[in-house]
Amino acid sequence: MSDRNSHSGKSKPQRDFYQRSVARSEYEETTNESLDFDKSDSTRILDNPNDDTVQKAPFTSKVGDFCKEHVAGIVATIISAIVIGIFSLLTINLNRESGEHSRDISNIKETVSELKEDLSSTSATVNNMQVQNAEQAKDIEFIQKSIEKMDKEIDKIQDSIIKK
Repeated sequence: MSDRNSHSGKSKPQRDFYQRSVARSEYEETTNESLDFDKSDSTRILDNPNDDTVQKAPFTSKVGDFCKEHVAGIVATIISAIVIGIFSLLTINLNRESGEHSRDISNIKETVSELKEDLSSTSATVNNMQVQNAEQAKDIEFIQKSIEKMDKEIDKIQDSIIKK
């Protein structure tokens, strides 16, 4: 009998060579790979032979399966998120512009009210000037009538001087 402790395994280059040579050779499977047999080196103890415990699938496998099953929903969700994001950005931009416009409108209202005040004071000044012009026109008319009377009197005096 040989000593098992003195046995040495294959080195890394030997294992690589073996795997390459097996990969190159055409071979036929001798066992059905789809069957799930327990490994002979397994340390699992079978308390109950009817125990059908199922090993949980890895998380990445679950995520992959979920994505495959819900492709349409995922695509619709992504498109909806993009549309909602664009809509939100446009809404925020419009609200900002609306605020700027309302500020501009309030500035215009203030300017219009100042212009109204200026216009009313100018109107009062124009009215005062018109009143003064009317008074001056009356004065001028009075002076013209006085001058006409004086002219008539001068003409009378001249006529009386010439007749004498």
